[in-house]
Amino acid sequence: MKKKTRFANDIHIVHFAGALKPWQLTFNPQNQQLSGNLNGQNEIQRNFLVSWWKIMQNNVWPQIQRINQVRFVFFIFRIVEFEF
Repeated sequence: MKKKTRFANDIHIVHFAGALKPWQLTFNPQNQQLSGNLNGQNEIQRNFLVSWWKIMQNNVWPQIQRINQVRFVFFIFRIVEFEF
């Protein structure tokens, strides 16, 4: 059994060293499928790509949205404050 198959559940960091990067693909959260140029990607590589997208969708984007909302509210507050 290959190491990357045997220890796949223990991997916490993946460096996408090839030409294909996760952000170059599209992820459908409803069916958890990737679309884009996946030529030459085996099942393990596809699983890592899907895992990356799940982390982005579930953990990173909500934080970015929250930060952007705070910045927007602060920006609006500064405009209103300046007008008075």
